[in-house]
Amino acid sequence: SHTLPLAMALRTSHSLKLNNTTAPRRNTHKIGRTNVRAMAASQDELKKLVGYKAVDDHVKSGMTVGLGTGSTAAFAVERVGQLLKDGTLKDIMCIPTSVRTKEQAEELGIPLCTLNERSELDVAIDGADEVDPSLFLVKGGGGALLREKMVEIMAKKFIVIVDESKLCKALGPGFPLPVEITPFCHEHTMRVVGSLPALKGC
Repeated sequence: SHTLPLAMALRTSHSLKLNNTTAPRRNTHKIGRTNVRAMAASQDELKKLVGYKAVDDHVKSGMTVGLGTGSTAAFAVERVGQLLKDGTLKDIMCIPTSVRTKEQAEELGIPLCTLNERSELDVAIDGADEVDPSLFLVKGGGGALLREKMVEIMAKKFIVIVDESKLCKALGPGFPLPVEITPFCHEHTMRVVGSLPALKGC
């Protein structure tokens, strides 16, 4: 697994709080409390809340925006589409981090490009698979780690949105974590990865 500094995490109890920590080469901002009845809210409602809030607070007209991948990031993509349609956002360009996100954005009429056209992003918004108390995280559970890293590392500001179910005491996912490799000598790479102590006997 790979860990990245966390720009924002959502903690839910009786209220929602978005925290931040300083990350290299990125500007981070602390967001105030949003009081909601979190205990009664469903997981999807919480994902929608933080996805929409990330876009409302950090995406402005004229920006180049990285669109993440996953169930939480999908709500951020949805919000970008809504604000473009009603005219709140104008003249923005987005870079998707997966085929799935690209297809969703196209359906919503969001203008897209790749890093080939624009190498600098104003902001990138994405979810995470696990977040520890030190605000380090695991990404890549959905298999889009390579594209996510390539896009998000170029953003001036990286916003990570998660719900309470992704918070943990220590990193170490209880699910298979995809390892993305290049086609060149892929069988060799599979043997090397398979020989790691943690995978022996699997």
